[in-house]
Amino acid sequence: MIPFVDNLMPFRYQHLQWTLKGLEMTGVPLIEYDGTKYLPAGISDDTGIYYFIPQIAKLLNVNLDWAIFIFFTFSFLLHIITVLFIVSKLCKKNIYKYYSFFNILVISCYLFIRGDIYIFSALIPLFILPLLFYLHIKENNIKKLYFIYFFIGIIFSFSNFIRNHSATSVLVFITIFLIFQYKSIKNKIYFIMLFLLVGIFISNLIINSFKENRDNFLFYNNNPNLYVEGHVFWHTIYLGLGFLNNIYGIKYDDNIAYYLAKQKNPNIDLHSKEYENIMKSEVINTVKKDPWFILKTLFAKFGVILIYIIIFINIGFYFIIKKLFKNIFIFIPLLGGLVFNMIFPLIAMPFPSYLSGFIAYLILLNIFSLFDYSYLKKYNY
Repeated sequence: MIPFVDNLMPFRYQHLQWTLKGLEMTGVPLIEYDGTKYLPAGISDDTGIYYFIPQIAKLLNVNLDWAIFIFFTFSFLLHIITVLFIVSKLCKKNIYKYYSFFNILVISCYLFIRGDIYIFSALIPLFILPLLFYLHIKENNIKKLYFIYFFIGIIFSFSNFIRNHSATSVLVFITIFLIFQYKSIKNKIYFIMLFLLVGIFISNLIINSFKENRDNFLFYNNNPNLYVEGHVFWHTIYLGLGFLNNIYGIKYDDNIAYYLAKQKNPNIDLHSKEYENIMKSEVINTVKKDPWFILKTLFAKFGVILIYIIIFINIGFYFIIKKLFKNIFIFIPLLGGLVFNMIFPLIAMPFPSYLSGFIAYLILLNIFSLFDYSYLKKYNY
């Protein structure tokens, strides 16, 4: 048993096998070979792992299982060790430090057990937010801030490449955080945003070059069919309506959505834009026909989310109310990230894997409520 291999979803493991085979046969990343034809790797999934893991296997000359282990273990340890280090610097009392370490242990165990690409929705904010806060407040070094925002821009794009929107909540946090920071950094805020956007732009150029090489190969060697890049959005929303028993026969089962689309067009490609349009139409029609059903479903999902809030914050409510409420410049940005991470479980399903990012922000609320804020006066907060 190799950590992070056994809890990877079977279909991802299968497609990684095909992508590694495609890389070995063609030398072109993001190409699958399923035994009969070439296909775009992970076209209906989050694409990043289909680039990085086969490359690790090729570069280090290891098999797929070890490449998966290396990729996830390195990502996991890097982020967790960093947040442990920053927390040790920002917690003044030992009891607060130990409680913060306990919270990090809880989220670490949760992510280790869940595994798969969903952990990036939690690892990225756990890594960036405490580090960003430390550099802004503890050291207040503007040159380091320029570099770190450029670095965050790069992380943002590559993280979303691995897991869609895994870093978007960080952008929400940064936007609100910088608004509260305006008095202390004033005109420097424009340079900070510039460095952030340059980091995003450069890394997106690199990622797009990967996809262009893939598409060019497929165009000349297979077929130029148009596919919906990433997850099929309306497919997920439609199935999310099946959280409760309902008269429409909707359940969280891909086959139900596929059957509905096949009824309308027996020859439909299940990852095509036409398929997405059918799902979109079904969702809109259901909303118009039965808005009360939609509200009941959303409230039921929120009830599940509320249970997670109680479990993971628990006694942290005391410290959040006592300390974090008084420091709204950090509480409001954290709340923004938390709310963003609540969107997907609400519109899809409140599964543990989908709640990884949300739980990370609950842990961050606990941790930030224990930081030492006594030195903030000299920075005009």
